[in-house]
Amino acid sequence: MKIEVNGRERDVPEGASLHDFILGTGVKPEGVIAELNRRVMGRDLWKETLLSSGDSLELVSLVGGG
Repeated sequence: MKIEVNGRERDVPEGASLHDFILGTGVKPEGVIAELNRRVMGRDLWKETLLSSGDSLELVSLVGGG
């Protein structure tokens, strides 16, 4: 199925969770904020949130430094 991630179309396996998808991107989950269909998703919801065709996902990685 296809979803939009940060403005780009991506193929995602049927039944993939938000958690699965984020792990598959290779980014560290603890430094990511996820907004699914304009709703910020708490990290505690990632495993139970299944992605659906047409979803719009925004992922923002936090960068620290001084």
